[in-house]
Amino acid sequence: MDFNLRNFGIKIRDIRLKYELSQNEVYEKTGINPSTLRRLEGGKVIPKFETLEILSSLYKEDLLLVFSQYRIDHSLLFNEVYNRLELKFDRDEIDSLEKEILELESLLKNSTQSYFKVQIQQLIHLSKAVILYKKETAPSKALEELVRGLQRTLPAFSVGTFSDFVYSTLEIRILMNVAFVLNQLGDADAYIEILEFCQQSSDKNDGIYPKICHNLSTVYIRSKEDLKALSIVNEGILSCQNNRNYNGLNLLYYNKGIIKFRLKHEDYLDSLNLALTLSKAFGHPKLSLKMLENCRKVFNIAI
Repeated sequence: MDFNLRNFGIKIRDIRLKYELSQNEVYEKTGINPSTLRRLEGGKVIPKFETLEILSSLYKEDLLLVFSQYRIDHSLLFNEVYNRLELKFDRDEIDSLEKEILELESLLKNSTQSYFKVQIQQLIHLSKAVILYKKETAPSKALEELVRGLQRTLPAFSVGTFSDFVYSTLEIRILMNVAFVLNQLGDADAYIEILEFCQQSSDKNDGIYPKICHNLSTVYIRSKEDLKALSIVNEGILSCQNNRNYNGLNLLYYNKGIIKFRLKHEDYLDSLNLALTLSKAFGHPKLSLKMLENCRKVFNIAI
């Protein structure tokens, strides 16, 4: 089930302003962090039940009922396509992405919700960009596609101003790909800076958070900052466990095994074997082979 988060955010902001409350004053009265309120009012995050209950008491309005009025049609089909795309991204199945793009374009034609149409357009931009930089080796064109996707909701966005904005989960997903493309284009500093920003800006309960942790820990492994890498990996694993979101858990345990090996922890093989087991269980046989190959050739680990 999806909601028009942008319009709901405007609604609760208007209620707050009606009572002449600043975000800091709301924090003082409720304990809700101003950054959380900023994301809610900006339409960047799905509100938690507890948060709406607390705000309802302060705003003298049933925000749970208000929120239910912002439901978006066609969300089930959109989520189905989105989940398939995520699976293909994880498995590196780029050759068949056109199928999902066509489905999204069809959904776009039949949708009447302006906010929902923007989400579909952003996902199309992301999918086309992945094809451009992974299949067609055209990172500059991919970057243009990603920037256009973010400008659908953040018109002033540019690579140079990325830290000026608050992002939704899908926007964070696109921004993370901006980092990948910039790395391909040789801008390693921007690549690291954006990934660190994504990790710091994302909610640890968000499904995208473990993937960010995996990618950022990989950066730290390459720069031999093993303690930082281990800390980020553990955060990602904890997020998976707390939210019962096991997508990407195999990659996190793989990185954890590599880090433990370099830190000379005796139990490093436990993490690596768990990563291989999870990869097979998740239907990623190619990834299992790649992990084994990297262990032997890159890190000289016998497994």
